[in-house]
Amino acid sequence: MAAFKLVRGFVKSPDITGLNKYRNAHGLSGWLPMKSVGIRAAHVICPSVREIDFPLVVPDWLGLYGPIVLDTTTIETSDPELYQWLNRGKTVIMCMGTHFHYSESQVKAVIGGFLRAIDHNSNTQFLWKLPDRSKFESLIEEMLKDPRDKERFRIVNWFEADPASIMKHPNIIAYVHHGGANSFFEGAL
Repeated sequence: MAAFKLVRGFVKSPDITGLNKYRNAHGLSGWLPMKSVGIRAAHVICPSVREIDFPLVVPDWLGLYGPIVLDTTTIETSDPELYQWLNRGKTVIMCMGTHFHYSESQVKAVIGGFLRAIDHNSNTQFLWKLPDRSKFESLIEEMLKDPRDKERFRIVNWFEADPASIMKHPNIIAYVHHGGANSFFEGAL
């Protein structure tokens, strides 16, 4: 059923249909060559690693090379203030993707869950990418009344440093993310 929905969505997509019309008008016949690209290619580069993927048969033309990411600027250079903050203690980082928008109850649940999960006397910190942070300012203030808790939370709209460079900091102990490929590979580096 999922495969049927995928194909139907592909065929009915106005973006794909428009792209195909453009291709056809410029001498490229038929639909996008999605199905047979690997069969005709001499070699396909895949950002995966056999040890962390589902069991699969890998054809000779498919190369598993692991994460394909750009070199990053060090966190010391790109966000010195965050680097100093990370140096203070073990840190859990959370990023649910650029397009995820929280409700008030979700923000409350995340903050409350973290506060309940850690020992108040520990140095454990929480770095959280929260899009539209300003929308939740009063809720954040209400939940983080204790000055110690305010120090341990760093809630930002956007990471100034590349997430992969943040992940390289030795105090990062956990990465909570939505399972997207970028987040997965940033954590796997």
